[in-house]
Amino acid sequence: MKGHVIKELSREHMDKRQALALIDKYTQGNCTPAEKQLVEQHFFDFLNNRPELPSAEAIEKDNVEMSDLLQNYITNNKPAVKIKRIWPRIAAIAAAILLVISAGLYVKVHTSASLQMANDVAPGTNSATLTLANGKTIILNKAANGRLAMQGNVAVIKTAAGQLDYHAGKAINNELLYNTITTRRSEQYDVILSDGTHVWLDAASSIKFPVVFATKDRYVEITGEAYFEVAHDASKPFKVKSDGQTVEVLGTHFNINAYTDEPSAKTSLLEGRVKISGDKGQGEKILEPGDQALLTRDKISVSKTNTEADIAWKNGAFIFNDESLESIMRKVARWYDVDIVYDNVDKTQYFGGDMTRFVKVSQVLKKLELTGGVHFKVEGRRITVSK
Repeated sequence: MKGHVIKELSREHMDKRQALALIDKYTQGNCTPAEKQLVEQHFFDFLNNRPELPSAEAIEKDNVEMSDLLQNYITNNKPAVKIKRIWPRIAAIAAAILLVISAGLYVKVHTSASLQMANDVAPGTNSATLTLANGKTIILNKAANGRLAMQGNVAVIKTAAGQLDYHAGKAINNELLYNTITTRRSEQYDVILSDGTHVWLDAASSIKFPVVFATKDRYVEITGEAYFEVAHDASKPFKVKSDGQTVEVLGTHFNINAYTDEPSAKTSLLEGRVKISGDKGQGEKILEPGDQALLTRDKISVSKTNTEADIAWKNGAFIFNDESLESIMRKVARWYDVDIVYDNVDKTQYFGGDMTRFVKVSQVLKKLELTGGVHFKVEGRRITVSK
């Protein structure tokens, strides 16, 4: 029903009452993903198509607020004639309506876009490469739905939803067969293992796992980033080996970010309980829901985290909470398969906000540029970042 309502609202211009109701719903954080995208796209279109705005000083002297502009644009698809008193509420309204990326400063709306582009770059896709125990590889987005292979007596199925499902079976002659799923940059994929554990892989990641868990432990290895919903089995602890650490669970939901180009490995716990063990004498830590463990060369530290932000990638979004420009651009590089070059810009400046991952790279970069603190030039698959 909600999807039907959004389809109706986006097909024709909304009246003033509908527009105001939708804006209010957005600012309260109660929009569906489709409603959220509708409001953001209207605001983004408004910023791109509006006439020249007065200076900040002139706007300070006026009386009409930013919400009036957006409501007018959503209702009529054209900006209001007068622009008054925007700046006193621009941080609150623009950040709430657009969730514009900010650098801890008031958001500045530019009168002209500075983003330079030779071409745009599409977002990543649902794909990966499956490597079977005999070395055969299967490109999953090109494979037809249905049974892809038999591993021992376990059928490897590609479902209509575009995921892999290992239909449980028994190991033959106690032989352990291992499969590996690998995502390149700009790819993501998910798999249901033979024990029922569901694993999502982010871009530039991999998981190696036995077709059947025939030993006392359920043991898998990952690189990059993965989110786990582990099927409970008290008799067989589930262990995940990643860069420099082992995570042990019985049944739980957690995320591991262990990219080699990140300064530390991060494990975030959403449900259950896990134990983190460092491979180089950093000790052990027990996580409770809402905790995040950071593994460095010297130690494991635990603090509270925003788990919604930690698994935003799995839910099709970018969420940045006071995150450095360099960290943000690493995520952009993996998802859009681009290379990042910095030109005399502070890579440690912090940004916050969120947006969908399923837009072209230009929309992500333009929202970052709305802060006034950073600019981008896109040439092929190279993005130059400058101040």
